[in-house]
Amino acid sequence: MVSKLAVLDILILFLATHSELFIYLALFSVLMIAGLGAPIPEDIALIGGGFLAYAGFSNLTVTIIVCFFGVILGDLVVFSLGRRWGDSITKHRHFVRLISEKKLNRAKKFFKEHGSKTVFLARFILGFRVVAFTTAGILKMKASHFITINTIAAIISVPIWVFIGYIFGANLDVVVKVVKRADFLIIISLSLVIGLTVTYYLWKKRKKSSL
Repeated sequence: MVSKLAVLDILILFLATHSELFIYLALFSVLMIAGLGAPIPEDIALIGGGFLAYAGFSNLTVTIIVCFFGVILGDLVVFSLGRRWGDSITKHRHFVRLISEKKLNRAKKFFKEHGSKTVFLARFILGFRVVAFTTAGILKMKASHFITINTIAAIISVPIWVFIGYIFGANLDVVVKVVKRADFLIIISLSLVIGLTVTYYLWKKRKKSSL
């Protein structure tokens, strides 16, 4: 049985034989595919990007930028598919397992109660992103509005996960184990959601008072 350390060594050897540009393209592609609902944990991929920067295979700043656009593009594609197919997307063979009618109805209810804030909150809730972003498209949210809200959320979330991989690169195995734990993800997600929601409301209130 191959140890995790051996797997890591193989990965490093593999990356050492490829250019920095290849690494950026690989990260971008993986994150975009993850955004489309592929069984690839987006957060783990972002942490992996941070580790690559820590190991010296890529530049940290460029990595964050590449990861950011990979995430945003994947989200935009899902949003666009929702706008084009509407509710019938639940019957499409590529999305039937990801977006059931039950999940779609729940997401619509969430949008009805919380409005466009749903897009912002969805970026910090694991497993809710694809459904929320698709629903935003189905409900015909303005593309410019969706992009603005999602971009603000990604500007906050993407660097956080990349920095975790960069700062704790020497203990990547431990970090990945901890992040995979459901209770850790729930705590992180709730903390981010609560903190960011409060920030959003204060900003919105201040904006209204200045008008």
